[in-house]
Order: sequence, then structure tokens, then C-alpha cells
Amino acid sequence: VERMILFPFLIVTIMILLSLADLDPKTFRSTIVNDEKVWLLEFYSPMCGSCKEFSPVWTEIESSLKNKINTAKINIDDKEGLKIAQEVGALDEGIPHIRLFHKESDAIGISLKLEEAQMKQKDIMKALKKQLKGFSKSDSGQYLKAKVTDL
Repeated sequence: VERMILFPFLIVTIMILLSLADLDPKTFRSTIVNDEKVWLLEFYSPMCGSCKEFSPVWTEIESSLKNKINTAKINIDDKEGLKIAQEVGALDEGIPHIRLFHKESDAIGISLKLEEAQMKQKDIMKALKKQLKGFSKSDSGQYLKAKVTDL
């Protein structure tokens, strides 16, 4: 019985991961920008030493935000990932780069880039909490993007 319950969950999880892995500028808009839920993205390169060091921190962040904020990683070594990073200005401050999409129809988001010494889970969570203060949540507890009229 447990396997039957987990199977649909695994299928949905795999589909989400595959769709995020294949983001291009057009699907980025439909998946991230036009979604009513808040998204936190990490822009990274698998070849980047700082990104490798940051990876366990990102894993902690993803875990603590589960069911509250959607998260995804964008590989800038991928042609489509690089296009997205350039469009949102993620490369202007170096990588790893964290960007929050918390306003309705905002295609740029805001940088949560902290000084390298502050790229710890607690500092990022503090900055995130400050940005999302007063935001509405869905019935399931997931943060919802601010509507333009709310700002």
C-alpha cells in the first residue's frame, strides 16, 4: 500500500525536476514568472569551486523551505540556463547567485546575494524572511507572490 501511495508522488516529483532541468527563457516565464507561488532560484556552475562549497547550504535551504517556497537550480553552463541568468542579471554579482521571484509577473526577481562570508543557511533565511514579511500564504502554507496592487 505504501508503494502505491508513493508512486504518484515520485512521478510528479520526477516530472517537476525534469521540467526545471529543461527550462529555457520561454518555459522559465511560464514556470517561474507566471506562477502565483514564490520561487527561490540558485544560479550555479558545476565547475565553480564556490558553487560546490555552497551546495550543502543550498540543500539545507531547500529542505527548510519545502512546502513553503518553490526552489530550483539553474545551471549556467547549460546554454538555456545561461540565457536565463543573463536575462535576470544573475551573472552581475557572480555565482553562486540566489534570486527571489516574489512579485506577480516580475521576470527579473531580486538578488539575495550576500557577502561570501554570509552565504550560510541562517543568513540567507534571515534575508528571505525579511523580504517575505507580510506575504500571504496558500491554505497549504506556501508563500504566494505579491500582486502588483499589494505593493
